[in-house]
Amino acid sequence: MGRLTRVVVYPRDIRVFRNFGPEAIRRPRTKAQQEAKRGAITRLSNKSRFDAFLHVSNSGEWPFMATVNFGSVAPTDGKEVKRCLDRLLTWLVRRGNSIFWRLEFTISCRPHFHLLLKHAANETSMRVKWVSILGVPATRNLLKLETVRKPESLAGYLSKPDYQAWVPEEFKNVGRFWGYRGLESKLKILLAVNGPEAAAAPIVRAAKKVRERKSGRKVSDDGVTGKKLYKCGGEAMAIHVKQLAAEHGLEIEEPESRQTATKRNRKKKKPAATVLKGR
Repeated sequence: MGRLTRVVVYPRDIRVFRNFGPEAIRRPRTKAQQEAKRGAITRLSNKSRFDAFLHVSNSGEWPFMATVNFGSVAPTDGKEVKRCLDRLLTWLVRRGNSIFWRLEFTISCRPHFHLLLKHAANETSMRVKWVSILGVPATRNLLKLETVRKPESLAGYLSKPDYQAWVPEEFKNVGRFWGYRGLESKLKILLAVNGPEAAAAPIVRAAKKVRERKSGRKVSDDGVTGKKLYKCGGEAMAIHVKQLAAEHGLEIEEPESRQTATKRNRKKKKPAATVLKGR
């Protein structure tokens, strides 16, 4: 039967998983790897970068971005840094905003955050709130709010693998590099298909051609990396993928609509049997 392939269509992207399923061939872990404890986080991993790109790209529009700094005396403990961030995010969510955040480090090894916002916010009010959280004198460079000029490059900018994704030696308890507030915990999936690698090849080729036509350059894919991302999702592509999957006998998974799930959850429970007690 060969390796299994899974193709997932998102609102803006298509993700291809190779070597998928319970029979996937995995590299066995050595005894030392099995017994070793997880070490300290030293950088933003490739998997985390990949997931961050998917969340930013497929969570709708992000018209505003804020850059949040800690000033000249920045904390070196991730727990304290995230505690300050949590208070600011809570303040924004209570005012009806949704946020995606990303932690980075400057050349001087100081942490700062990029916040993507769904709705407009008052820059002065945000700065006043952030200054009150830090307890430091107010300066303009502590917080900057701006309009996103190139939305198509936003996901790539916040998932870039440069020096800002490495943790300085003096910084501890870094924790997560990115997260979100006020958004659904799961990405919206328009369609997913599963099947043998040979049967799914026409779908992968179609996604590759659409991506090359949009970008104007050739897309390389060695077929060994296990997963590949094509920036060509959407409703129209989901319909095309569904047609190709039906022609080649692939298993089609259509996600349940939110309306259907709500109706199912609202079904009345059967009344418990009434016990009549005798006098």
